[in-house]
Amino acid sequence: MRSLVYSIEPSFLLNYLRPFPIFTAKHSFIGGLMMASKFSIGQQVRHKLLGYLGVIIDVDPEYSLDKPSLDDIAADNSLRSSPWYHVVMEDEEGKPVHTYLAEAQIAYEAFSVHPEQQTLDELAESIQLQLQAPRLRN
Repeated sequence: MRSLVYSIEPSFLLNYLRPFPIFTAKHSFIGGLMMASKFSIGQQVRHKLLGYLGVIIDVDPEYSLDKPSLDDIAADNSLRSSPWYHVVMEDEEGKPVHTYLAEAQIAYEAFSVHPEQQTLDELAESIQLQLQAPRLRN
């Protein structure tokens, strides 16, 4: 199971802090079937293996990046067909990093306040506020 990690610029976060349309439902339809995800946009999560704190900024009902080779995925397709999450985490220097993680790789975060990573707390709070009270563009 591989995690995809991308280095991102701080301007990337600003795009997520401004108003934009977000689907708040935790269910998606693929091929007429409804898929449920355990985590929602704006939720804080932890990487199960590495222990890093992150904020979910988008949810894909299934793996949607480039088609992986047979070496990249297990023989059964269950991991690829489960929900995948775009998660912003911080590296050791405090810079934001965009990751693409399978649902099996992340766990619920018990605490909502993290003094050592206030940027992620602010990002989660901003996204949650936009979901509760979206601003009109007109």
